[in-house]
Amino acid sequence: MKALINLRDISSTELARMFPATHTYMLPVANKALLEYYVEFCANCKATDILVLDADYDADIADWLGNGSRWSLNLSYQGARPSTDIKQIQLHYKSFFADADDDLLWLNGLGFCHCDYNTLSFEALLDNAESVELTREMPDRFYILQAGKCLVPRLDITYLHTVAEYFQCNCRILCDEQNFYDLPGYRIENGVHTGMNVVIPPSCRIEAPVIIGDNVSLGDRTAIEDGVIIGNDIIIDRGTSIRNTVILDHSYIGRDLELFGKIIDRDRIIDPIANDEITLTDNMLLTDVRSYEPSKLWYRLLDAVGAVLLIVWLTPGFLLFWLFGKRATRRENYLSLKHRNRSYPVYASIGWKWRDVYFLKLSLDKYPLLFQVLTGDLALVGDSLRSSQAPPDRQPMPGAFSYSESRSNQDDALQRDWDNRYFRHNRTLGLGLNCIVKTMFRRIFWL
Repeated sequence: MKALINLRDISSTELARMFPATHTYMLPVANKALLEYYVEFCANCKATDILVLDADYDADIADWLGNGSRWSLNLSYQGARPSTDIKQIQLHYKSFFADADDDLLWLNGLGFCHCDYNTLSFEALLDNAESVELTREMPDRFYILQAGKCLVPRLDITYLHTVAEYFQCNCRILCDEQNFYDLPGYRIENGVHTGMNVVIPPSCRIEAPVIIGDNVSLGDRTAIEDGVIIGNDIIIDRGTSIRNTVILDHSYIGRDLELFGKIIDRDRIIDPIANDEITLTDNMLLTDVRSYEPSKLWYRLLDAVGAVLLIVWLTPGFLLFWLFGKRATRRENYLSLKHRNRSYPVYASIGWKWRDVYFLKLSLDKYPLLFQVLTGDLALVGDSLRSSQAPPDRQPMPGAFSYSESRSNQDDALQRDWDNRYFRHNRTLGLGLNCIVKTMFRRIFWL
């Protein structure tokens, strides 16, 4: 059996307008892309060949889907003109529809099918289907084309044209249908799914149902209850209470906040019922923060002691690589803690030369920065220097090491900004040491 997934042009819908930076069919539903549910629906119906037509072709989606091997089927993803005329589609893609006798499962438009994927079968769909007339403009539904007839299975479908429908779909899966689908992560108890690299302190209170993604850090005394979906790469600061909320990837939530019935998308709070949004500034997002004063003798002394110890540790290796000809490729500027223009050397890895690779693995590129820590131009652990062109108010604490380096997805600029904000306002000796150790170990095993 073959399957056609027709990703219609839905740019005019409220949902697409609310999330312009994300391909609508890739929006996460219970932490999994909507398109992935479509492919799994077809796979569970025993489809062997799938054609995905996208009116808004995206090369990243093409790479993500691949050839369908991870679902044990053949998959082709192609750009197409917006159309629901199945006869025109069959004519244009003759090679895929060459065998006219094959049954065709047709997923048309933007909708989520609520059914138990564990018991889903094509035969069950046929047994519970009704015949409809095939026209040039077919509405968003799931269809079966069989022996010249067009059948519509009686399915419970949520159409995702509005933010409210999207939010309600997430809540329904979270509260009633977690067992229906193969959700990311693993179940630690009934109603609680969690991903990898999740930090949950003992003082944190979590009540089912909840879904937690990968690389999530919950602060002390946080409360997660009444149905919460937490995406990937999330930091929730201490004392925050979250109820009946969906948090999308790469979001930071400040301390002592209360959120109920909202969608959090990075620096936006979206009310799905009122269809309103608020874009938060730094001061609003990080309420009641403690500002860092780099002139304090205590911080300066700790940074200097740590820099001296690291200089002693790294000097032999740096000199050895210097003798083998390792040199900086360029210099970049940054605004120092003393609000002066300074520069630092950048050591790029050219190809896979052992000298370049192991120089970075051993964190020897940090060696020159440590001397700038001693002069007071850098903190030992602070903001990522890769954002050094930012205005002064967004770069208040440049450091030789950064909190974002110790975490995954450090190539995402906005995620680095959230990580830097978190460390800046929660800086402790223990957290700083943890950043240095984790960064050096990550470089050894992952670079």
